[in-house]
Amino acid sequence: MQRAYGTQSPHNAVGMTDKQTVDFNPLYLWHRDKVPAARSIKWLWISIHSSYIVYLNFQPYMNSNKVLFWSITGALAGFLFGFDTIVINGAEQELQALWETFTLNGSNDLFHGLIVVGSALWGTVIGAMLGGIPNDKIGRKKTLFLIGILYTVSALGSAMVSDPWLFAFFRFIGGLGVGASTIAAPTFVSEIAPANKRGRLVALYQLNIVFGILIAFVTNYVIAISIDTDAWRWMIGAEAIPALIYTLVVLGVPESPRWLMLKKNDEAGARKVFA
Repeated sequence: MQRAYGTQSPHNAVGMTDKQTVDFNPLYLWHRDKVPAARSIKWLWISIHSSYIVYLNFQPYMNSNKVLFWSITGALAGFLFGFDTIVINGAEQELQALWETFTLNGSNDLFHGLIVVGSALWGTVIGAMLGGIPNDKIGRKKTLFLIGILYTVSALGSAMVSDPWLFAFFRFIGGLGVGASTIAAPTFVSEIAPANKRGRLVALYQLNIVFGILIAFVTNYVIAISIDTDAWRWMIGAEAIPALIYTLVVLGVPESPRWLMLKKNDEAGARKVFA
């Protein structure tokens, strides 16, 4: 029999009515906009839940440590993708106030949107369009390493400059890395993964994008409440730490066996990857 709305559920351990239970649900609160921080709660819940699902899927295959490590390393490009895309959100108001005298077609808002903030997005478009070229010419591993270099140079350069055009240039470089990573990272992971695990492993890239977004919001918040002067430099520059770690770790992954076969006709090298 259907209970009247507002009656207490026999399975409700805390003694709340059904309506109160619904209102207490953090995801329901987000949809109803009843809690200011509920959007962050939602992203945190998605990240934790997704990580748990990935763990459950991989638990039976934990003996494949090499493939899992290589896949996570390649998927870290997705973490930098998410971090780089979002980190500008915490700094953009301070940057607009800093460079308020610069205009484009007589408008500071247009300059700020298209040049200061939008430069990384322009780089992303071009990187995604052209990322397949180095991926095929020099290989997946070298492309992933180059992407790490782009991320690192972009983070350090953007944090150190004081001119908006130079800032836009370095952010554009980072955008190239973002765009190229959407080609190179999923390709690399799919080509080293066994067929029965390929979908799960490639999904790590998407999971890391969301996780990078979450960490960017957290670091921006921590820096904003901790540093009063030039906080934007620390927000932008913080990306250099994971970018440098990723660049060094990617040196430990092998070249894609498929690329070795197609471009180098190196069957022995391809078989050695999984030896």
